[in-house]
Amino acid sequence: MWSRLAAAFGGTALLGSLWLDWYTFGESTGWTHYAPDEEGGIHVLVGADTLSAWSLFGAVDMVLALIAGAALVAAVWPRVARVVWALGVVAVVLVGFRGVVPPLDWLTASTGAFVALAGAVMVFAGAWAARREVV
Repeated sequence: MWSRLAAAFGGTALLGSLWLDWYTFGESTGWTHYAPDEEGGIHVLVGADTLSAWSLFGAVDMVLALIAGAALVAAVWPRVARVVWALGVVAVVLVGFRGVVPPLDWLTASTGAFVALAGAVMVFAGAWAARREVV
């Protein structure tokens, strides 16, 4: 029971972290930030010194939100925890990779990325322990 609650708490932290600041700008020119894109063009971002997961990622934030939802479901249905530990591994890899390798070179990881990593680890650890619980 406690392990499933730990996974649910981790899922809540993971879901909430998507709205926190994941990255800060390494260098900025006032309120206007110039960012090169993959095609060699330049994106201009105005009015923000930080970026959340929702404002930056395409599909990664949706995958993390689904994993967080699965962890919350595992708190209610113990059999789901047998699968959620694998999703926890996916979350740890995604968040860990995005923390070490930001989507743009001039971004540095911020609070949201660390909260997401802690939540992903809790999802994995809680679901891993819960998979052995007798229902």
